Amino acid sequence: MSRILIIEDEAALASAIGQLTRRMGFEPLLAASAAQGLEQLRRRRPDLVVLDIGLPDRSGLEVLQEIRSIDADLPVLIITAHGHLQNAVEAKKRGASGYLVKPLDLRELEKSLQVLLQSQGDGAVAAAVPDAPQIPRC
Repeated sequence: MSRILIIEDEAALASAIGQLTRRMGFEPLLAASAAQGLEQLRRRRPDLVVLDIGLPDRSGLEVLQEIRSIDADLPVLIITAHGHLQNAVEAKKRGASGYLVKPLDLRELEKSLQVLLQSQGDGAVAAAVPDAPQIPRC
């Protein structure tokens, strides 16, 4: 059974993602902080990581960099409430496999997880990166 590590400090959202992954036939591993998530990663190597950028103890972007130093090919889906272009570009630079903005559409999340697990290791970005802000015309 594939394991999905969910590093998310919002308990209700982490639980919802955990239920979704369980329903999809995966074993969810929940962590409410960067430290807990990295500990879980080292103890029970997952097949995919869902990683929030806004964690209480560290930036998810820093955690992504550390995950990449442990396993360069592990798919990591970034989720964030702050979906601006700078975060998306930085996540891509640091090796994110996908990027979704909160509030999450659970069907979109499910599709992203399936694509990432199927294409594991090919480095494809499965989820859309937010569009650049529109510049108003004068």
